[in-house]
Amino acid sequence: MKQIILESARGENYLQYIADKFNGTTLGDHAVSFDNDTLKGRTGLIQGENYRAVLTAYITKQDLEISFSPDETYQYIAIFFPQWVNYHGGEKQQIHFNAPNGLVILRNTENFTSLVRKGVEKKIVYIYFNESFLPNLISDRLEGIKDFVYHLGNYHLATWKKSFFFDLREQLHEDFIEEYVQVKLKELFILFHNLIYSYNETNKEELFSDYEIETIYSIKDVIDKNLKEKPIVKQLSRDFGINTGKLSKVFKSLFGETIYQYYKKQRIQEVKEQVTYTNKTLTEIAFDYGFTDVQHFSKNFKQAFGIKPTDIRKS
Repeated sequence: MKQIILESARGENYLQYIADKFNGTTLGDHAVSFDNDTLKGRTGLIQGENYRAVLTAYITKQDLEISFSPDETYQYIAIFFPQWVNYHGGEKQQIHFNAPNGLVILRNTENFTSLVRKGVEKKIVYIYFNESFLPNLISDRLEGIKDFVYHLGNYHLATWKKSFFFDLREQLHEDFIEEYVQVKLKELFILFHNLIYSYNETNKEELFSDYEIETIYSIKDVIDKNLKEKPIVKQLSRDFGINTGKLSKVFKSLFGETIYQYYKKQRIQEVKEQVTYTNKTLTEIAFDYGFTDVQHFSKNFKQAFGIKPTDIRKS
């Protein structure tokens, strides 16, 4: 896997910095094109007072890991449409964000990594900004952000993404693209400002704080350590003080499956180790891990691994 590191100090000419890092070619003052052994695509750059917007679309030709150090110029970064973005918050465990139509807002003291597999097409927008970039009406809302805020996405962001990356832009003459990007970026700013304004409002179910995300990871740890017991969502909700609907929704967004699906997958993996490396009988293992009987256990085992547990014992 190829690794590229974006340092904290990126110089005054950010466009040239990106061109040098990714072996690209600058196109005027606002774009870089790439076509090399690592990736093919294009990045646009729009800078204003107290913000920098980086709009990029590319397809990778090999596995790629991009590590982002905090940009010393800005206080925050908003990552729109993150896929396989790994957040490294000090000594905390990694948190994986995957919101193709959503965003993450990070304090720009944080490190994160973007992973892209070979052949994957990536469309993503980074907005670096300071508090003064925001209207006075909403700047104080950022005070509630300890490390990050996670947004699962909604119809408006999905529509913006489609219109910007897929629709009219492909039909525009080169001379009009820059103006078009400016207009679409203004639209995205309005959507973004509205999302920040809604932060901390109790009736919003699309925005999640760092505390809530970390709570979900704590719940995952509890499940991992207690695979002999089927998780009960309502009980976990009460124990950790999080709404059941929010728990289920965010868990699936973060890990790609429901709580019970995740539990079943982890349980059967642990059961396989029990079958392979212990002298326990299959009946004991089935009972310990909550299967109704050995037949039920054997059926689930074969569905997961293609062989029966007795076949492993025979080998």
